Amino acid sequence: MARPVRVHVDGGIYHVIMRGNAREPIFFDSDDRHQLNGIIAEGLDRYVCRLHAFCWMTNHIHAAIQVSDRPLSQFMCWSASQYARSVNRKRNRSGHLFERRHKAILVKDDANLLELVKYIHLNPVRAGLVASPERYIWSSHRGYLGTQNVDWLTTRGVLSCFAGSIAVAREGYREFMNQNQSWQPLQDKNSCDEEAILNSSELSMRRRRTIAEEDVGKRIAELVAEYCSSHDIDPAILLGPGRQRLAARARGVISHQAITNGICTTSDLALYFGRAPEVVARGIKRYRTNG
Repeated sequence: MARPVRVHVDGGIYHVIMRGNAREPIFFDSDDRHQLNGIIAEGLDRYVCRLHAFCWMTNHIHAAIQVSDRPLSQFMCWSASQYARSVNRKRNRSGHLFERRHKAILVKDDANLLELVKYIHLNPVRAGLVASPERYIWSSHRGYLGTQNVDWLTTRGVLSCFAGSIAVAREGYREFMNQNQSWQPLQDKNSCDEEAILNSSELSMRRRRTIAEEDVGKRIAELVAEYCSSHDIDPAILLGPGRQRLAARARGVISHQAITNGICTTSDLALYFGRAPEVVARGIKRYRTNG
């Protein structure tokens, strides 16, 4: 029987679960988890995704991942294969490391996302590994508290649900984590009404604003004109075939603004600038890294 086709929601957040083959360990020492951290960080830039929460357990992982216009499967397949090859080389083993393809459940709304983040961060507590989530270093919980720096983790979206000030938001998050939890994630993907989710007005953190196709180019052109005017640059050099550093940086800044504000997708930017989507993604990564 053919596997069901996954529904892709542009800008959607998914609860992702991957387990070890036959539920065997996928991590054998702390270096393995550090290795996965590096792979995830690179994959987020490569596929223009955001990671809102994660927890690396011994034989499985949980994550809340937000996609762009690229399907989640691209990011997950690349990350899983990179990590599996690394572990197999290190341990001189062969065969499947993961049980099957990843499980992905579309997050319905902001309230559901908050409960999911709590569920993910409390995984090691429920498993009896630690007494409190603060004591588990292989999750994003301490990143939310500001006690551990994870530069590839996105916390602002979730924290903004508690307050506008980062300090107040972290206190709100801490109180939220201390509340009793009875919530469980959807186990049956089909029990989630994906058609309703696609039309929901509650996806403020996830869904990109819908802009008429004919207006996308106009909106990008406005960003180009604004940037070039303030930096005294001829807009024509951004569209030319050359590789001037000044033009490349300008495209990176403008692309980052466009993606962040939900104006368009990387494919739209690639078409406008006459570059491959991978080139646009690299420009965004350079800007995020170097400013």
